[in-house]
Amino acid sequence: MRAWGKMLLAGAALSVLAGCGGELPDRPVEKVVWAEQGWSAEDRDFYDYTAQGTVIAPVSWFMALERPFSTDKLSDSGFLYQLGFLPQAVTQRNPLGLPVGFAVNNDQGPPKDKGMGPVVGFTCAACHTGQLSYKGTAFRVSGGQAGADVTGFSSAFGLTLIETYYNPFKWRRFAKSVLGDRYEDEGAYTVLKAAFKAAAHKAIATVWYSFTKDIYPTKEGFTRLDALGRIGNTVFGDDLHQPENYRTADAPVNFPYLWDIWKFDWVQYNGSVHQPMARNVGEALGVRARTNFVTVNGDPIPQPDNWDTSIPVTNLKDIEERLWHLTAPKWPAAIFGAYDQAKAEQGRALFEENCSHCHAPRPIKEGQNEKAKWAVTMVPLERIGTDPTAAGNFADTVVDPTKLTGKPGDIDPATGLYVVTTGVKDRAYDLLGLNEQQRQDYDGFGRENLVRAPCAYKARPLDGVWATPPYLHNGAVPNVYELLSPLAERSKSFWLGNYEYDPATLGYVTTKIKGGFELETGKTGNANSGHLFSDKTGPGVIGRALSPEERRAIIEYLKAMDDMPPTPLEPVDANWGDSYACQSQAKWWEKLTKG
Repeated sequence: MRAWGKMLLAGAALSVLAGCGGELPDRPVEKVVWAEQGWSAEDRDFYDYTAQGTVIAPVSWFMALERPFSTDKLSDSGFLYQLGFLPQAVTQRNPLGLPVGFAVNNDQGPPKDKGMGPVVGFTCAACHTGQLSYKGTAFRVSGGQAGADVTGFSSAFGLTLIETYYNPFKWRRFAKSVLGDRYEDEGAYTVLKAAFKAAAHKAIATVWYSFTKDIYPTKEGFTRLDALGRIGNTVFGDDLHQPENYRTADAPVNFPYLWDIWKFDWVQYNGSVHQPMARNVGEALGVRARTNFVTVNGDPIPQPDNWDTSIPVTNLKDIEERLWHLTAPKWPAAIFGAYDQAKAEQGRALFEENCSHCHAPRPIKEGQNEKAKWAVTMVPLERIGTDPTAAGNFADTVVDPTKLTGKPGDIDPATGLYVVTTGVKDRAYDLLGLNEQQRQDYDGFGRENLVRAPCAYKARPLDGVWATPPYLHNGAVPNVYELLSPLAERSKSFWLGNYEYDPATLGYVTTKIKGGFELETGKTGNANSGHLFSDKTGPGVIGRALSPEERRAIIEYLKAMDDMPPTPLEPVDANWGDSYACQSQAKWWEKLTKG
């Protein structure tokens, strides 16, 4: 492409990204209190800043880059806090004072990435640390549901890459900051310019293709991401240099909370993944771990070298084992006020009557529970009635993996995720020289790597759920009071981006704020239907109607659940339950969309 053509394309990409930006929420300075969850300060620091192999940029670039259309630094904690990323002081593992979940990694992985120097990338805590603010106190929850706008950050990062490359003044400031006293070194300058050019042009191409093909039509905003959709597009589109593998990702979901996750036999909202290591490898790949699937020109790399990545599987194992000791947060009466004991007792009886058949722990029988402790309840789409797009997309698309597998022919996302996670983790195990027992330990309790695509969503125990607004898998209901209410009483739209919490309804304050994100439930993937309590029968009705007083009693019980846990369900066999496989997706969609 001629230089003027590239500049026109860059200008178009800048316009697209600039349109995604705009004002950001104000964030008051608050006293920070961390929930007591069974972790020491060292445990939390390890979780917050241990790298999982993802790469945003070299550290020198990240610290030198400026915000779009500004001379202020992109890495400024105040700016990143406006995007929802939680500021944190300097700690042993965070010498740069980066926000929670921004980790530095000194091992870049594949040979083609050597020489980058230390890099900054997201780790688990960026998307799995919650905050609830109330009257000047910020209550933080490790493993909780993040309030960050990840795609907003990606837009700002892409925008500043393009602007820095084409704006000579911005480029000069950047290059001087990165190179320091080597700025006049022609060789060092040329290497930096070439590397930055490649990054900027990649950003232009990705933005333009995504925009013109409308890959992400439903805005995710604060608290949400189409995780499985973006994993597929990153791995089979970006990493294979094969944009024709991009599939529409229009099913944003909440960042799930992580306490108890190691006990479950299946994870993800659609109950699709069985093995802890595969879950974590897939997540790291989706957040842009470096891969070696193809050359810089897009040609396939032979096996087994093609499975080399920047993912440090030992770190993933160590993070996972810390999660074994993470407990749900206890209701902080000193911050939010004490719960009403009498109402909580009433709410417990209502919970046992209306909720526990899906949301109480379902233990796996002794002698069969070495690999998983709890069996999750899978509720079919036509029964639960919530937005089916996330489950449907994962079951109903195909990609071409030929560059990766050497075998022509399309595969579905579940098979693709299995192939990629198996190849990556097994290659890493080989390079570490692990024996069979060690491999089983790394996998997580020796669980087999199974990936499926149910036409169903997972119901999980609700300890600590009060700390995880908004609700439903797609975050389309702002608080628990509305979740227990008839559909007509649920908000058709509401605003996210405010960390201020309402202890009466168990949700964020959702009035319009500067720089907030308006979640509109009429958009694809955003439906607020289903999980209904009504005396009428129909799709999505799961229980009888609840009076306003009964809803408030259940809310008080959710606050008190740590003190009065629900009665566990009867133990079941390890292979308990139906997988609700989508053998004929067309039939399911016809049922769901046409009645």
